[in-house]
Amino acid sequence: MYAKGITDGGYDGFNGIIHKIFELEYNRCTSPKKVVVFYCEWFDPSRDGTRVNPRYNIVELDMSKRY
Repeated sequence: MYAKGITDGGYDGFNGIIHKIFELEYNRCTSPKKVVVFYCEWFDPSRDGTRVNPRYNIVELDMSKRY
């Protein structure tokens, strides 16, 4: 999974693995409201945890560097 987020230095890309997805529903009496929650494992977005392969232009993750 890839998500673009705001950091102190501007925008940054975050990479992770989705483990579980929950859909919660509440207030069924009047009008149903739903929210989706993702349980994810995120990886370090810094240069220590990720790099872009110059030949193939793909992101390589260091799976041992958790965020």
